[in-house]
Amino acid sequence: MPRTYTVQPGDTLSGIAQHQLGDASRWPEIFLLNRSIIRHPDRISPGQVLTLPGDTPMQPPPRIYIVRRGDTLSAIAQRELGDASRWPEIFERNRDVISDPNRIFPDQVLVLPT
Repeated sequence: MPRTYTVQPGDTLSGIAQHQLGDASRWPEIFLLNRSIIRHPDRISPGQVLTLPGDTPMQPPPRIYIVRRGDTLSAIAQRELGDASRWPEIFERNRDVISDPNRIFPDQVLVLPT
């Protein structure tokens, strides 16, 4: 059965990762596992029940990107992956939050391919 954690006032994903997993840098794993209830990693609320990852860190670690004004998937692919033509990989990886690859929004949180 997966481990869970109930968010307390003042909690952050990195703080939860540090105290529950022993490594603050594992916060993206918590974010990914709970993406259906957390839209942005800086916005968690007391009382939310989060699923925690297992003891073994994901390999490779997930890469998170927060959309900025004026971004497009191809521009993000060029800047972050070095190849604009890799935008479909970003789209596929984020189908749960992007329904139209031409419509992304500032502050939207995407997971990048490695």
